[in-house]
Amino acid sequence: MEFDPTQLGVQAGGGAVVGGVIGFAAKKIVKLVAVLVGVQLGSLAYLENQGIVSVNWSQLENAAAFSTMAGESGIPPFVADIPSAAPLSGGFAAGALVGFKKG
Repeated sequence: MEFDPTQLGVQAGGGAVVGGVIGFAAKKIVKLVAVLVGVQLGSLAYLENQGIVSVNWSQLENAAAFSTMAGESGIPPFVADIPSAAPLSGGFAAGALVGFKKG
């Protein structure tokens, strides 16, 4: 395996730029989803208070807990390829962190 510093710099720099853009966009999307979920839950609480609907809050809480546990199924199969993608993913992670923080 040859070591090419130019290729390493291109991969890390490109990953950082793409990661920054994706991190910035991800933060905006997370904020939007949080607002939409808050408005929906607020609307449900208001409608229940007015007697228009009946909400089973414990069932809603169980459904939300199940959906968050669905992504915790184990180690993905691409973990074996991490050493070859380290420069790109390292740059991507750093860029995503900066983009998420600035977003």
